[in-house]
Amino acid sequence: MNQNQNDDLGKVTVKNFFQKNIKIPEYQRPYLWSKDQVETLLQDFFQIFESDPKKIYLIGNMIFYKSEESLEIVDGQQRTITLALLLYALEDISSTSFLQDISIENPLSKKAIYDNYQVICNYIDRVVNDKKEDFLMFVNENIFTTYITAKTQDEAFIFFDSQNTRGKP
Repeated sequence: MNQNQNDDLGKVTVKNFFQKNIKIPEYQRPYLWSKDQVETLLQDFFQIFESDPKKIYLIGNMIFYKSEESLEIVDGQQRTITLALLLYALEDISSTSFLQDISIENPLSKKAIYDNYQVICNYIDRVVNDKKEDFLMFVNENIFTTYITAKTQDEAFIFFDSQNTRGKP
């Protein structure tokens, strides 16, 4: 994902993130980010963009398990789907294949994805408006995630447990 020799950990821009073969495994919990969480993230992005479009924003650490055919998200699914929806709403096609490939069976997830896409579109129309192209460039080039790629699922869940033991379950 970046210049690291072994590619097990590092940082990546949103632009490069969706160029990888990222999958959401079946064991993942439903996508349930609320309108408030999505709006907070958008406000954070836009506030930094407005104050200094060259400034970077770290969206947090993600954990992947590298299977034979893809990078499976162990931690970071909610942020990944939300970023993909944002790019799609900004008419950036880089996340299209990710969105087309995810299999969402849970009706709550389907509703949250639909609702949050509407929230994102409304935010873009209301706030971003005529700065859409510059904002898209900011999102792609100045928003980063750090990542850890585990070689086994057991290792991935150990990383996940140690990273999330202090947070809300």
